[in-house]
Amino acid sequence: MTVFAGDRIEQFLNKNKPDYGALGSAVESYNSAERVVDTDLAAKIEAAQMTADAQVKAAKLTGQGYKAQAGADVFGSAMGALGKIGSAGIGAIPTGSSGSGIGTDYGNLSSPSYLQMSQQVPKSFSYI
Repeated sequence: MTVFAGDRIEQFLNKNKPDYGALGSAVESYNSAERVVDTDLAAKIEAAQMTADAQVKAAKLTGQGYKAQAGADVFGSAMGALGKIGSAGIGAIPTGSSGSGIGTDYGNLSSPSYLQMSQQVPKSFSYI
């Protein structure tokens, strides 16, 4: 086996040459940092999109809730008015007793006068 006994090849290279190993390591480090920033930015964009979607959905549901509440308020007011009309009608029924006549004293509900009154249906209710 023969061994080269001359000068090493490094002695022929310029001493002021760039450090290519350090350059390659720096490029890989920069590429890694760029991937980290890209991933972080993509996550922030996705989070912002999800937040915006959630806010839109919440606004729609809130609007539906207000709409339902307004409808319930109107329905409740109508039922309250009907209740007052019904109470006034019941209070106007003669009971034959010494009650106050405002719907708190219903008298004897099995008396013939109530039976006769319940059988008299106004013509406006003939479709029932």
